[in-house]
Amino acid sequence: MSGAAQFAIGRLHIPFPSNVPSALFVPAAVVLLAGILALAATGRREWSRWATLGAWSALSCLSTLALALPLQGTRFYLGGAAVDQEFRLQFMTRMASSPRLADMNYADLPSYYPSGWFWVGGRFADLLGIPGWQAYKPFSIATMALAAAMSFTLWGLVLPRASALLAALATSIAGLQVTGSVAASPVSEPYSWLLVAMLPPVAVLAWHVLSCRARRHWGLLLGVGGFLGLCGAVYTLFLGFTAVLVLVLATVSGLSRRVRWGALVLRVLVIAVAALPLALLQWAPYLLAWAGSGMPGTAAARFLPAGGAVVPLPMLQVSVFGALCLAGVVWMVVALRRSAVAQGLAALAATCYAWYGLSMLALAVGQTLLAFRLEPVLDAVFAVAGVLGLLEALGTVPGLLPARHVRPALAAAPVLAVAAALALVQTVPARLGNGDAYANYYPSGTTALGARDPTQPGRWNEQLADTIGQMTGKPPQDLVLLTTYTGLFAFWPFHGFQALTAHYANPLGDFAGRRSEIERWARTTSPRQLAAELDASPHRAPTVFVLRPQDGTLHMTLSRDVFPRDPNVEFYDVQFAPAVFSGPIFTTRTVGPFVVAVRR
Repeated sequence: MSGAAQFAIGRLHIPFPSNVPSALFVPAAVVLLAGILALAATGRREWSRWATLGAWSALSCLSTLALALPLQGTRFYLGGAAVDQEFRLQFMTRMASSPRLADMNYADLPSYYPSGWFWVGGRFADLLGIPGWQAYKPFSIATMALAAAMSFTLWGLVLPRASALLAALATSIAGLQVTGSVAASPVSEPYSWLLVAMLPPVAVLAWHVLSCRARRHWGLLLGVGGFLGLCGAVYTLFLGFTAVLVLVLATVSGLSRRVRWGALVLRVLVIAVAALPLALLQWAPYLLAWAGSGMPGTAAARFLPAGGAVVPLPMLQVSVFGALCLAGVVWMVVALRRSAVAQGLAALAATCYAWYGLSMLALAVGQTLLAFRLEPVLDAVFAVAGVLGLLEALGTVPGLLPARHVRPALAAAPVLAVAAALALVQTVPARLGNGDAYANYYPSGTTALGARDPTQPGRWNEQLADTIGQMTGKPPQDLVLLTTYTGLFAFWPFHGFQALTAHYANPLGDFAGRRSEIERWARTTSPRQLAAELDASPHRAPTVFVLRPQDGTLHMTLSRDVFPRDPNVEFYDVQFAPAVFSGPIFTTRTVGPFVVAVRR
């Protein structure tokens, strides 16, 4: 359904910038929301297979339209090819070039950043016959649609199908919320949101399986373990968080004497064993290399944005979404003793807040737990709880009102529900922004709007790649580049000698050591001296340099970690003397604002 909707939207010609995406989205959203509520109303009496197909389709289309309409005129996803999206495009391009789980940047290293979603995206690109960077947008939008459908499917194991549909709708709406920057919203990381959308029902299922006295629960144990393994293959933070959540649920169950400790230990072990196959597909090569290299540390968690320095309280927002979350908090408190669903959701929310507290305490040892990534989890938990609370409140209407007022009140409920849901989603296309998606340059050196500004580095993408190919005679995946312009990695599977920042760098790559090497190379004074330094490198040395001439020198941009400052990265330049790239050892060409130097 997502693919069909994206194909149809791709045939439109929507001007940018304009309000046309919002104008087209609103009537479509009204129809979809009304259809979802109608399915939920009729499904309370009887649920058919056709209703399941309708639920999947409506939820998928709602997420797809909200994202595809504002991005109709560009081949980029939200954020274009800038900042964090640059490294995500680089990873997708790497996975599309080969099914091997290689590091996104460094040559000859196993992948450190979980590659599960990107690997599937690479196969998606192969299937469509398009480059990885171009597959990123349709695959991301389809992932958001899949997250909505998976949420409904999992809630259907916990709740009646009609209630599960409304819980999935609340989850989708939470995922489309953009209250700050797009970069900090769930839509910026579709692979993260896929896990977040499934986590609340998985938490409820885990609570059931860890607190139930019955012994026939092997399927659920394996299912919870499978989700834990999926987290390991897709997003490391959620692997750690979900593992902690399982331990918290088991501890609560044991302390409340619901299940004996011996049985709890066995169940937790089954979950852990079930998680291993998927997790080890990603982590086994890295862990083996990590153990054999002295176990280097990582800077991945050394990041403290504003959202990680405060505790999120969505239930206190003065908005429709805030009111929904407030209703969720009230319902969880009221229903805590009698509802296993409320207990599971409350445990998940409490674990999120505890994670925030531990993240703040971790500053004492120079780390964080990246707690800000859990804010979408809290949004989803409170939104779903709000829907369940409102459904329960709606069920009490016949006993609270005179008989003559019951029918009008029940008739007004779906109208108010559609209006509230529309208020939450109708502004999504406008709030997504997407300026970078239209302003950033394609590999061809043009933008979605046809700009070809020669002062912009992206204007020279195609010429740079062609020049490197002509000068080396080798395909991109066989080359290691040292460059001040990392945009090349988003579109071609070049290897980089140095990662852009330490936080996305593979710890096995020795980011600090490579930076020191580059600084030492910049101090060389002759081609022979530089060649000798390159030969002495413990890593595969670059054969191609892409530098920027300025004031008689060739500049290379490096970065250093300055945590806990915000931003946590400081950029600085080193300068090479042009003479060190002279023949016969090196050959050079000028391409726009760049100099390409290749070792013969």
